[in-house]
Amino acid sequence: TNIDNGRSYVGQSNDLAARFKQHIKRGCGAETPTKSKLYPAMLKEGLWKFTFEVIEECTEKELNEREDYYQNFYDSINYGYSIK
Repeated sequence: TNIDNGRSYVGQSNDLAARFKQHIKRGCGAETPTKSKLYPAMLKEGLWKFTFEVIEECTEKELNEREDYYQNFYDSINYGYSIK
């Protein structure tokens, strides 16, 4: 979540430490970013402007369903950095 504007990215992972590290590397330009809207924002705003939170733990089978739910709940596709 961008702490200045409240825009968020909602994703999923079954290895939080690896996913966090990947976000940091891409967000500071140390690793090639993907087509995500998140990484250009991190590069522009600075990593310190973003928080990383776990909003729910679930089974691997539920990951896609719960990601969709929270992307809709936070409207992170229209008013955030999520893509789908």
